[in-house]
Amino acid sequence: MILDASYTLLVACIALLIGMFVVKFTPFLQKNHIPEAVVGGFIVAIVLLIIDKTSGYSFTFDASLQSLLMLTFFSSIGLSSDFSRLIKGGKPLVLLTIAVTILIAIKILSA
Repeated sequence: MILDASYTLLVACIALLIGMFVVKFTPFLQKNHIPEAVVGGFIVAIVLLIIDKTSGYSFTFDASLQSLLMLTFFSSIGLSSDFSRLIKGGKPLVLLTIAVTILIAIKILSA
């Protein structure tokens, strides 16, 4: 089944609501700051995998909103970060940031 942009957005909203519900009642996810979108998306992906493997009925989502939704997701993750927690990351976080910056530069220069 091919889902157009409106149905794709509907499934994304349902996944987000599922994730919000699960995170709200799961202390482990709250403690580790696992985003609702990740939890809901994972649950929906598992359900769709089970449907595909048991019935052979697969779904294809419209990708026209993918860039916008990914930008929104990663921006919301960045905006929800707590500066005091970033400072607690210390040296390992600085090393990770440097490594990621170098890898991004290499990717850009090699393209």
